[in-house]
Amino acid sequence: MKISLMSAVESISLAAREGKAILKELGVFVLFSTADGNGWLFEVTQADCVQLVRDKEILSVPIDENPQTIEIEWSHTFEIVNKEVLLTPYRDRVTEKLEDCPVKELSASIRRIKKKVPPEMLKEIHIDASGSKGTPEQVIAQGKQQVDALVASLYSNDSAGAA
Repeated sequence: MKISLMSAVESISLAAREGKAILKELGVFVLFSTADGNGWLFEVTQADCVQLVRDKEILSVPIDENPQTIEIEWSHTFEIVNKEVLLTPYRDRVTEKLEDCPVKELSASIRRIKKKVPPEMLKEIHIDASGSKGTPEQVIAQGKQQVDALVASLYSNDSAGAA
């Protein structure tokens, strides 16, 4: 059975709408929903994330998944500092604390995933913008596609091992 990211996103979104607290790991992704009706998707290797559900309302998140790649329009970066999850939106770069978050469980999931991803693979994750042309937004979009392609390859390797 092949597990898709989209099916995991749908599952977490429905759990958040119902106020069920759940956390799932899938490849390099961590998804969680909270009792307050929020849901998030975190990508561990690049520390990106996007909110899936806010106050029990499912949000429209651009995710394009096919057998070769997974493209996600990430809205934030994240870091865990002093047992708090800090989010920085790409939009305005103003860091804020994520209040409704299972920090302990999320931290444990991130540690497990990082143990599974070989260090040399983490070092290879690099956005080559040296020959890029276009606006900063276009260059960033191209870089995100490079990262998403690598993440998809990690995801497909993880899924193949689980089958």
